[in-house]
Amino acid sequence: INSQTRLGLRANVETIHNWDIGGRIEYGIVSNASSDVNQYNTNNATSTNYKLRWAEVSFKNGAYGKLSLGKGSSASDGSAEVDLSGTTVASYSGYSDMAGSSLWYEPSIDFISGLEIGNVFSNFDGLGRTDRIRYDTPSFGGFSLAGSASSGDAFDGALLYNRKFGGTKLAAAIAAANPGDLAPDVDTRYSGSISALFPMGFNATFAAGGQSLDDSDRDDPTNWFAKLGYQTKFYDSAITSFSIDYGESLDIAQNNDKLKSWALAAVHNIPDWGTELYMAYRGHKLDRDERDFDDIHVFWTGARVKF
Repeated sequence: INSQTRLGLRANVETIHNWDIGGRIEYGIVSNASSDVNQYNTNNATSTNYKLRWAEVSFKNGAYGKLSLGKGSSASDGSAEVDLSGTTVASYSGYSDMAGSSLWYEPSIDFISGLEIGNVFSNFDGLGRTDRIRYDTPSFGGFSLAGSASSGDAFDGALLYNRKFGGTKLAAAIAAANPGDLAPDVDTRYSGSISALFPMGFNATFAAGGQSLDDSDRDDPTNWFAKLGYQTKFYDSAITSFSIDYGESLDIAQNNDKLKSWALAAVHNIPDWGTELYMAYRGHKLDRDERDFDDIHVFWTGARVKF
């Protein structure tokens, strides 16, 4: 699903004057990823089974913030994916991770196109993980700032918020990025998300993003996503989360494209076992000029174990 097997090492040393020096190296290990499988590729669909995710060193002080060097999250990474629903392992704003390589079918001509879900979708989640230098300020009243410069003449910045009011949790992020050579046809990419979890278990999440293109003949693509959820305990040692969501991506691959997507998800989290059991359904509908594609429906279930 969207969380591949990961293997890594983290280290931290507290030095004088409350400075922490840390290091992290992490690889993702994946075979036949759900985002790579489609009607033609059902076995060994993922060509790269090992991928470097993190390789960084960091310096942190509570009064001065944190400086990170190496491969890791850029400042804007995750800005479109703030989500307190408890169902992110099964469904979140980056939903092409679940079935992004599935191909659209045209029944009128009995033709499976070469067009994938991932070709007409993006949540514009910043620059992702890059080789960068990044600085994060300390938190002030729940607010913090982050900025990074990445190889490829890319740079970005983000405003982050995370705070609890009584029993209510609120988290948000907003970011802007210049992708530079990472996406030469893009001038600016912007993204943001906000999520609230209320004491009775109800929660709400909203995300949006887009980018401005160099091509004057192309409309600037945009995306938005909304989710409602509920968390409850059927017994003391586990939390069960449910969610329903809907989103639209506009003009991603070409002008006048509209991708509509909706999902139902359930996750049963057992912290004592470090295990989440999940299942979800997602539907996809693509409106494109002079084309008539069948909707794509996907169901998945599984488990994630963290230790």
